[in-house]
Amino acid sequence: MDQFKLWMSSPVMALGNKMPKEFLDTSMGIDLLMDELGRIEYGIFA
Repeated sequence: MDQFKLWMSSPVMALGNKMPKEFLDTSMGIDLLMDELGRIEYGIFA
């Protein structure tokens, strides 16, 4: 869980160097995060 919290608060290149928590305020942002988490789960890093 600590790694997830760190990820949520760190800039992510695949998200335009923005922090994932910045995307939680819209349904489109949440969908974007879910897609990114799916890629991470399956080892697909873009």
